[in-house]
Amino acid sequence: MPDPVCPSAAGSANLVAGDWPSLFEQITRQRSVRMSKQFTAQTGNPFIAGNYRRVYSLGMDCRPRHLTRQLELGCRRGPFDWIGGRSVADLNQALQTRCKEVLLLKNLEPYEPDCKEYRKYADRAAGYLSAHDFAVENHDLVREYPAFREKFDGICTRFFSELAELDSVLFFLSVALEENEDWQFETPDEILANTLTLKTTLEQLCPNARVGLLVATFHDELVEHSRPGLAFTRKYTFDNDEPWMQGQELTHWCNMLVGVNGFTGLAAHKESA
Repeated sequence: MPDPVCPSAAGSANLVAGDWPSLFEQITRQRSVRMSKQFTAQTGNPFIAGNYRRVYSLGMDCRPRHLTRQLELGCRRGPFDWIGGRSVADLNQALQTRCKEVLLLKNLEPYEPDCKEYRKYADRAAGYLSAHDFAVENHDLVREYPAFREKFDGICTRFFSELAELDSVLFFLSVALEENEDWQFETPDEILANTLTLKTTLEQLCPNARVGLLVATFHDELVEHSRPGLAFTRKYTFDNDEPWMQGQELTHWCNMLVGVNGFTGLAAHKESA
């Protein structure tokens, strides 16, 4: 699994997307949130529990896709799985334009040039980041871009076509990478307002489906705004030496999905595997 920090939308609300390169150089060297091993986190959520024909990640980092695939919850690859997002507002705009304006060649600017795994690019116009699409060796963006675009457009076409036909679908969104206020692009009020707009957009894209939306944020106050079909849940950052999405962190994220497509928890899932 690639380094999870690569495709995440981290940055200050006061910073423009053009500042992403320097921010991403910092993020591998610092963790904004430190917490003890004792914490209280919600397990499952009655507002989105149930069975869904499909589960899709909406980003903004790798965790939703990585987790739903690992747990075999009926996920399928979508356009937001491995690219980084900046805000709920940008996500809504991308959906409304069916991703046709996301990661356009003319908008791509290099960031984190010292990365040894991939060539990374920021699209400051659309608010998205390509972190895993271009190889380091023998890299030529102009030469490689057509193949990337063809693949990305194919994923998008399948994604939007399937949404129009589904009878039930759960979307899983992780908002922001770090809890520190310097790494936020939207305030809690903005996240709430933009998420309500996002829910409407998703329902329009899925006219025949029961639509659920699970949103993981760093804001306790948003949890009380959960309602049928829309669940806000609190996510935490862990200060320990465990590998990414293993141990305590994995358990924490798995707990968010208890009740979805029969998932009853990580321990039970492992026993039945």
